[in-house]
Amino acid sequence: MKTKITLIIISVFLSINIFAQENSLVQELEITIYSTSFKESANKIKTYIAEKNATIIYESESKDEYDVNFFVNTSSFEALETILPELGYVSKRELTSSNYDNKILLIQKEQKYLEDQKAAYEKEISLMEVKDNRYYSYWENVREIDRKLFNLEKDIQEYEAKNMFNVRIIIYDDVVDLTDNYINWVNMPGASTDMLFIESPSSSLSAGQYMGYSLKYMFTRGKTYAKIGTLKEFSSEVADSTRFKELFTFSFGQDFYSQYFGRGKNRFFNLYTGYNIGGMFATGETNTELIFHLTPFFGVELFKNKYVLFDTRVGYFVPFTYNRNLRGIYTSASLNFVF
Repeated sequence: MKTKITLIIISVFLSINIFAQENSLVQELEITIYSTSFKESANKIKTYIAEKNATIIYESESKDEYDVNFFVNTSSFEALETILPELGYVSKRELTSSNYDNKILLIQKEQKYLEDQKAAYEKEISLMEVKDNRYYSYWENVREIDRKLFNLEKDIQEYEAKNMFNVRIIIYDDVVDLTDNYINWVNMPGASTDMLFIESPSSSLSAGQYMGYSLKYMFTRGKTYAKIGTLKEFSSEVADSTRFKELFTFSFGQDFYSQYFGRGKNRFFNLYTGYNIGGMFATGETNTELIFHLTPFFGVELFKNKYVLFDTRVGYFVPFTYNRNLRGIYTSASLNFVF
């Protein structure tokens, strides 16, 4: 009998302890959004924060980015979930849980570290006889530490008030600015296999099919690339010395990801559109022509990670000369890797 009572007491104690631990959890949500109506989306979040009387811990805004961190209770969080689809494309939504007491303990340790840093700077400042660059640098460091300590104190107050959700939302302007000077350079050489199917071949000018290989050098994450290669006639044709048997091509191209199908961030099957523009030396046994061309296309990245990219595409090859008998369907599969 005593054993049964003991087991019941232990079970009740464990249940109370688990319940208390669950009630002391804070949910931390981080959301990244790309919006084609950047100002409207940022204003919706600002209105939401004001209406719900949320406590802002951090807020930063520029012409193309809005970053805010705030605390809300459960009911306010449920209201936030309903407006997220209205803000734009949600590329990241990460929810984690942590214990209030552990969070507060970590913050207090960070406060102690910052206070020690501040005291060291203030001591150095007090010993300086001349207000030189070093003096003003230390003074700025003290002001920055004060700002961090203020935000940490607000964090502790919100955790102690048992506001259940710590939310960080980052909204990016999803409208491409072609005047933006920032370029994410990469070094990704590679190669491709290409086929050109002429729509209306003429035996005295063009073959029905051309096949060949190219070197493809990708130099921005965008993707922007340069390409050089050769295509040789691949179909069975009646012999004609005037026909272009080989096409030596050189071109420049860019790819653009869809706003609604992962924005190129998926590992598999990223959809994109793009263009390729350049020239080619079309050569036969008796003649040679320099012909400029444009190819709009649709493509799929079959696999991509930090080190390798494998994709395929199909487009419509449009030459600026001999358009009727040289235009057609252009297909390509390429492999690029970080070097």
